[in-house]
Amino acid sequence: MNPFQNELKLMLKSKGTGKTMGKSLSDSELARLPHLLVSDEVSLVTKATLITALLALQPEPNEAVFIEQLHNSPSEFIPQEVQFLLGDLSKVPTKYLQFATAILPLVRGQSMSQGQCDLNFKQVFDPDMPPYYVASFLEALRLKEETAIENITCYHQLLEATHRIQSHCNTVVDLSVGYDGFTRTPFLSLFVAPVLAAIGVPTVTHGIFDIGPKHGITPAKILELAGYPLQQPLSAAQEKLENAAVGWTYVDQAQSCPTLFDMVETRNLMLKRPMLSTLEKLLLPIKGSKETIVVTSYTHPPYKAKMALLLEANPLITNYMVLRGLEGSIQLALDRKTPIVTPKHPSTADAYIRPEEFGLSNVAAPNSADITAEQSLNLGLSALSGESSWASVSIIYLAAAILSEMMGEDRESAVERVRASLLNGSALAHWQRGISV
Repeated sequence: MNPFQNELKLMLKSKGTGKTMGKSLSDSELARLPHLLVSDEVSLVTKATLITALLALQPEPNEAVFIEQLHNSPSEFIPQEVQFLLGDLSKVPTKYLQFATAILPLVRGQSMSQGQCDLNFKQVFDPDMPPYYVASFLEALRLKEETAIENITCYHQLLEATHRIQSHCNTVVDLSVGYDGFTRTPFLSLFVAPVLAAIGVPTVTHGIFDIGPKHGITPAKILELAGYPLQQPLSAAQEKLENAAVGWTYVDQAQSCPTLFDMVETRNLMLKRPMLSTLEKLLLPIKGSKETIVVTSYTHPPYKAKMALLLEANPLITNYMVLRGLEGSIQLALDRKTPIVTPKHPSTADAYIRPEEFGLSNVAAPNSADITAEQSLNLGLSALSGESSWASVSIIYLAAAILSEMMGEDRESAVERVRASLLNGSALAHWQRGISV
């Protein structure tokens, strides 16, 4: 990455976090900022995202002085393309004027009506819309905090854009993991898929190889090391799921939702996690003929209720479990209780599950800044081979929680069946056939 682009992204990383978590820019950063904002070596997407954050968040006194300078002499500080953020729409091409106009109230913290949502989200997913407009729109939405109407409207448009297959399997469990991966803990929830498959529960997971802001360890990175065909078409993924000898599958976003896959570069240049990061994992590329069970997660407390609203708004979902596990994922912590939301345990309740309730050991996960996809693969394979370890307990816990909370199985029985699939080699066999078929 060129140094100017990297320099601006570092500023954006600290500034654009949110209303309460972000840091103000220092005097030295603000002195450097005009040079970066006019540089041709910095992406317009990153510029637009940072300017949106500066205008949307409550400024510190030094930032307020800089913002006043922007308004007084915009051409000296920012490119013509993003001057619309200061209220000057005279230079916006006519075909983009409606969308550019719609961004300004969002920057001021106003929310959209249903009609505005319907129109504006169509613009977001229009491939002809310049990405710097899209970045400003998504950043402004995130910083003001999306309303239920905004979230659900965007979700429904993405559901319509998703290539989806209805499986012949009566029940399908969808492991809906965050697409940007893990950065501090080995990623193991992928290995729950062949475990559930081994005990007769068809399971699908999905994702993308790499995306920000984490750029972490993802199922795709682990599967690539194992030799899995990541870009298999949906029909091939369906065949694996419906093959009782396999019973699990992975679907890449490139196959299931090209509309979102084509926005990867824009999102990486934004650096931040827009609402798309929440919604993309809930798009159900393969559903069951009778029942589709979604197991997903939330990171920040306000999203506990938001996730439940989204899942309730999707008629394709029969049952769901929302967890707040390691790194805001479905991977359950073994050293503490994990918040849980299901139709039986609504988001307004304080419900938890604990490893000791399943008769499992209470141990902390290994935590390291040096985790790799290879490490996660090796830990997962060792667990599937019957080796007793933190990894095997983690896999048993999540699989048993799904069986008990979503399918009504007794917890002790669920743990015994899951553990047996590891010890008798059936989970490993389902994994291996899934990789090779």
